[in-house]
Amino acid sequence: MIKMSLKNKLTIIVVLIIFILNSFSSYLLFLYSKKIFIENQKTSLSLVVSKRADEIRQIFYQSSLLVGTICSYPDIVNYLKNDPQAQNQDILSRLNSYNIGNQYSAIYIMDPQGLTLVSTDESFVGNNYSFREYFVQAINNNSGFGLAVGITSKKLGYYFSCPVKTENNEILGVVVAKMKPDVIDESVELNNYINYNDQNIIADDSGVIIYSNNKEIIYSSLGTLSYDDKDEIINKKRFPDIKIEPLIYNNVQKLINKKTESAVLEEYNEINNINEIISFVKIEDFPIYVIVKRDAEKFTAQAVEVSFVLSIFNFLSAFIIAIIIYLIFNQSFKPLKRLNDFVKDIGSNKINQKIIIKTGDEIGDLARSFNDMAYKLKNSRTDIEKIVEKRTLELEKLNNTMTGRELKMIELKKEIKELKDKLKNK
Repeated sequence: MIKMSLKNKLTIIVVLIIFILNSFSSYLLFLYSKKIFIENQKTSLSLVVSKRADEIRQIFYQSSLLVGTICSYPDIVNYLKNDPQAQNQDILSRLNSYNIGNQYSAIYIMDPQGLTLVSTDESFVGNNYSFREYFVQAINNNSGFGLAVGITSKKLGYYFSCPVKTENNEILGVVVAKMKPDVIDESVELNNYINYNDQNIIADDSGVIIYSNNKEIIYSSLGTLSYDDKDEIINKKRFPDIKIEPLIYNNVQKLINKKTESAVLEEYNEINNINEIISFVKIEDFPIYVIVKRDAEKFTAQAVEVSFVLSIFNFLSAFIIAIIIYLIFNQSFKPLKRLNDFVKDIGSNKINQKIIIKTGDEIGDLARSFNDMAYKLKNSRTDIEKIVEKRTLELEKLNNTMTGRELKMIELKKEIKELKDKLKNK
């Protein structure tokens, strides 16, 4: 078994305690840093999504105002009152004049039965779109909105509708403006405020993705669609001839199905084995959701980096502290080594010495106690030597007395023998 000094043992124990405490504190620091980073990103992402939703709402609101303006234009009202003819050139010219910036793939007018009379996209003329939800809303005297992939154009569009009414509120028809999706897509990309490689998503109120900077997931659903959502999509012909496959975000899908206005949540992506932060906001007054998905592992990595830097600092501090502790122990244990040497000398009968240690603590008291012990041992040894010397003298005296007595006894025996011999000779 390897012998180890008490000084080294205490130094190792203290260093191990410091190491364990530093490791534990570093782990707690990592967890806390990760939580702070994630919470900050949740707040940041929520603000980004809300601002983006507000900007898209402004674009939608302007389109609704445009359609409302067209509906109230007197020439349009008179056109629908007086046996309207298909593709009336004056009305068509008027509709084209409203397509400022070419934001709309089509602006068209429908009669009360849903038949398209005039359109800036001639392929719409003569088609009946009465099944579209934006037409149903408008014919029921409300401003309408819808999104769908066009049956005629095969392209996605945002549809804004408004009823054309007489002064007596009789509905004469419906005006529709089909906005190009690029208008919204460009708005999302231009306002990508923070470069975290976010995945930007726009989805309808069924959870079907209609835009994403990841083209592969467009026309997928966030999660598994309910039977009601599937039936509604089919009945309203929102995405004709498109097979909608579900993604893995069922929790987001459920919240959207519950008409949740906004939420921020962490989700584990089982496919990529990463944690993600997902924030979504419903665009006010419109059945559209803006969603941003961000990789949370980047912020976990930041927490690791912060914890690593601070851990290095802690371990360097611990190393310096360990050296200081070793030096302190080394200095503190010097008196104990002197005491140990002093005790060994006493054990070797070197009791005529004295140790002086002035530490002002228990070691100093112990040194004084050892000095007292050495002094008492010295006195005790002197006393014992005196007693031994005295006893030796007494024994010598006694021995001399006993020797004299033995000599006299021999002489007496000799004299007795001689007397006996004389008596025999007579």
